[in-house]
Amino acid sequence: VLALPETPVSTQWAYRELAASRASRRGGSAGAALLDGLMRGSTEERIRAMCARGNDFEAVVFGAHPELGSIRDQLEGLGALGARLSGSGSAVFGLFGSASQASDAGRAVEVLHSGVRCHVGEMMDALPGTY
Repeated sequence: VLALPETPVSTQWAYRELAASRASRRGGSAGAALLDGLMRGSTEERIRAMCARGNDFEAVVFGAHPELGSIRDQLEGLGALGARLSGSGSAVFGLFGSASQASDAGRAVEVLHSGVRCHVGEMMDALPGTY
């Protein structure tokens, strides 16, 4: 499910805020654990590993636009295997185990958030280790 809210998020603003956020804190990298998770397990386990790392833009974008964080949380609550902000926003995606579950979740998000359009598509299996 790709949720497309009317809320605009400037890419320039998002990068500037992310840079300021990173300058004020230091943190480790979960890169090795993420790569290991993406290389092993079922498709569902790989999706969960991919989404568990998150999107660094989420903290700054959701701080300024909490409604976008709410969409992500609702997709997860509606059964998404993982849900994240797409890029620097404002689109939010959720990955589901079935087309019917995705369709139901997309309709529910549109009802809960006026001005949000949801598109349901099919995910291609192109994760590492599946070629």
